[in-house]
Amino acid sequence: TPASATPATAAADADADAEDFPAPLPDASYTQANLRSTYTRCVDASEAVTARLQACGDEELSYQEDRLAEIVAGVVASPDSKAKDDWMDAQAAWWSDTNRHCRWDPKTDGQGQRLDAQSCRINRVANRVDQLQAAARSK
Repeated sequence: TPASATPATAAADADADAEDFPAPLPDASYTQANLRSTYTRCVDASEAVTARLQACGDEELSYQEDRLAEIVAGVVASPDSKAKDDWMDAQAAWWSDTNRHCRWDPKTDGQGQRLDAQSCRINRVANRVDQLQAAARSK
């Protein structure tokens, strides 16, 4: 009957939309951050060549991840406490969320998606460092 076909068609359309149009990102921390001017200059000089853009991103991501690793190392080296456990749980949840939204699948995604995932990760890490540094200053 036509009535029974409608839900299946609607479900198929919904599935196609979900694949073609990923869910919007939860907030601007995935798309905007205060990044180094050297990164901006590198991107500007890349002439939109994918390999050059990737290299710029690799350098910036490494820099931002080193900043984050320094903060995490300080927390890990601190005495055990409930606050430390809570912080580590929050950090693990933050990484899980970042990995969920800033991913690239080389089997199905192209170069554009790879650059988008890299940019997402750069922004997330830079924003997390800024957030953690601001929290440490306010203590």
